[in-house]
Amino acid sequence: MILAAQEIAREYRLDFNTGEAHWDDPIAPEVTSEVLGTRTTCIISRTSLLAWTLTHIAEVDVADVTAEGWIKISLNTGPDFDEAIFRGEISAVVSRVLGVRRHRGPDPSTRSHLQSRRCQAHMAVANQAVAALAGRAAATP
Repeated sequence: MILAAQEIAREYRLDFNTGEAHWDDPIAPEVTSEVLGTRTTCIISRTSLLAWTLTHIAEVDVADVTAEGWIKISLNTGPDFDEAIFRGEISAVVSRVLGVRRHRGPDPSTRSHLQSRRCQAHMAVANQAVAALAGRAAATP
């Protein structure tokens, strides 16, 4: 009997924030929409934009910002996975997100209650979509 074992998943820790204030910068919805390639209506932080953008890397299933200030990246791997290419993609994403201009509108804390609720609803739908994709990927052999 011949048995074969293959790696199918990995997790990485991305230590991206060493205390720089710019990771808390608000990013305007139109800029977020441009970077993510999907319409958004919320002002989000540069950190959140980084996590969302990381999920656009082909192998990445989930990119979670932790309470400790780093991002846990879970991904599917296979025989064609190239770690050097993957690390290069992460570097490119971090550089791109660092280059995004900061939102200079009103302080997000002064937004109307309605805008805040719309933003929460939008993020809830987006989080459900990501969870559904992660569930499908986990169910795929």
